[in-house]
Amino acid sequence: ELGVKQMDCELSQALASALVLEMTPLAQQQGDTAKTVVESYSCSRCRLVLFTTANIQHSTCGPLFLECLPWMRADGREGKIVCLCGAKLGRYTWGGQTCGCGCRQKPAFCIPRDKVEIQAADL
Repeated sequence: ELGVKQMDCELSQALASALVLEMTPLAQQQGDTAKTVVESYSCSRCRLVLFTTANIQHSTCGPLFLECLPWMRADGREGKIVCLCGAKLGRYTWGGQTCGCGCRQKPAFCIPRDKVEIQAADL
């Protein structure tokens, strides 16, 4: 059982690295030496990095509205956004949602700020 847990941990770390690379601007992936400070957001339960500020579409009124990311597994018309550890993070709907300030987000991938931890990251 210890071997399975270690494999799960290694898989989570590898997936996190791949997600961060996927979310890193292309100019920086190609060796642009200018550093950019962005915030990364991780699951408050398992601390896996899930997205960065580059993935946020709207955030002025409370919850974070994101673009659809591969780890979200948004295969239905609407549903829950769940971390790889199983923690419920938020909800999505392809039909859209109106946020507190009246902006219409379509599609809507909404995660409340208290479900994630924010960290400054040098990219």
